[in-house]
Amino acid sequence: MVIAISLGALIVPFIMQMTARRYRFCRQLYAWLGFLFLWLVSIIAANGVYEVVRDQTVFMTNIHGLFLNPWFLISSAYTGMYALYLCMDQLFENRKSA
Repeated sequence: MVIAISLGALIVPFIMQMTARRYRFCRQLYAWLGFLFLWLVSIIAANGVYEVVRDQTVFMTNIHGLFLNPWFLISSAYTGMYALYLCMDQLFENRKSA
């Protein structure tokens, strides 16, 4: 499973890079999805921290329940892939201009 996750973290941003270069609307789509999912991760994390502080369970492991939320996992995964895509985009632009 570790190998599949590691390869996916390289392959998915590369596919995103290729589709963004071939189809212009993909670049906008990836940016909007990145914004939406980053906003969602932030809201879910903030609500999780608020619940921990409200319930005074700071020294407990309640905050780890965040990792059971499928929306948090999906949006975090896309946000990570989008960040790698942006890094690859910068690397390819720098290589092309050099």
